[in-house]
Amino acid sequence: MLTSTISVNVFAQSKMSADEMALKQTEEMTKVLELDEEQSKKIYEINLGHSNQLKEIMDRPGSMMNKMGDVREIRSQKDRELEDVLSEDQMKLYKNEVEPKMRKRMRKDMKNGN
Repeated sequence: MLTSTISVNVFAQSKMSADEMALKQTEEMTKVLELDEEQSKKIYEINLGHSNQLKEIMDRPGSMMNKMGDVREIRSQKDRELEDVLSEDQMKLYKNEVEPKMRKRMRKDMKNGN
């Protein structure tokens, strides 16, 4: 749930477009997970779709609490899609290292108003 909350808050406060956010996430994932070119392209598409879906949710009227269920579902879907592209070792590394780093960076960006 923390990841979902952070994703929503980043979109609410970030000046980054969905494309910029997807590109930043993909660059980090490519570097840390040592993705090959084909994986990197697929991961970018997954990240872009996820970012666009989050933007759509944030643009809808309603409270953040009402949006959290949708955000959780998007996160679950993203994880399932990543599992289709990443090896088992890459997925473990993503869950244990990449995702926590992205959350930490997002929190920092939120504090700095980026």
